[in-house]
Amino acid sequence: MTDFVYVYTGAAPNDGTGNSIRDSFTILNENFRWFHGNIWPDQSQNDLTANITSTYISRFNLVQSGEVQSGSFGNADASSTYLGNVFTASNTFQGRLGARGGNAAIVSTLSATGNVTVANLLVNGSATLSSLTISSLNNTVIGNITPADGAFTTISSTGNITAGRDIALTNANITGVRYLVKSITNSLSSNLTTTSTVELTTQLVSQFRAIGMNANVTLGYGNITTGLDRVLVIKNQSDGVVRQITLPSTFNNKGSTTILIAANSSAMLHFIPFGTDSANVYVNITNT
Repeated sequence: MTDFVYVYTGAAPNDGTGNSIRDSFTILNENFRWFHGNIWPDQSQNDLTANITSTYISRFNLVQSGEVQSGSFGNADASSTYLGNVFTASNTFQGRLGARGGNAAIVSTLSATGNVTVANLLVNGSATLSSLTISSLNNTVIGNITPADGAFTTISSTGNITAGRDIALTNANITGVRYLVKSITNSLSSNLTTTSTVELTTQLVSQFRAIGMNANVTLGYGNITTGLDRVLVIKNQSDGVVRQITLPSTFNNKGSTTILIAANSSAMLHFIPFGTDSANVYVNITNT
């Protein structure tokens, strides 16, 4: 525009030497149009918004009250993507930095000589931390997508490790074990029912169980997990009666489905599944 600001020449008003009322109005209207397009480009924004472009490092020592609302902030690189290489703000910085709302910023390099406190940190790419100190992990879940799952390449501990749930190790070698203590259930105060089930699955069932019997018993198997062994000790009641146990198959060291337990004695049955059906469950029987 050729006339930016109308300047009053000092001549007496209405002496016929100045701009006409129509021309003056046109100049003022063009001035307002320029302000509207360059200072207030978006009428929906209440805050003062200015377009700032720099091909060099930009340094702001004080940004106060206002908002920087350009799409991105900083210097242009070869691909014309605006990245902030350096941004220095004094302790009196009160503005918001980012795009349309001030809650996002693109910064290629950010350095701090003092402490930095971040309430919430989200990393979309990779992050490298030279050291990480966490004061406490009590009641904290670790994992990806599902919080209860965690993937670790190497886990090491200088102290004791206590796990309250089952730990499944696949293709793992466990060496240097000093003691292996298995869970037990003492049910000698009760008796097997005439039809009983031996659980051979990874359920919350003790691996060793002792129980009495006062009648002949037929044993069956629950869902079978290959390689999961279980020991059952059966004590025949001290009443002078010989009793028997019937197994699902003859795959045992007695070669029979019927096992006799002498009066007033006990037998130990060690179940070792070599498959997922009862015919592949070997039973090692120790009795008289």
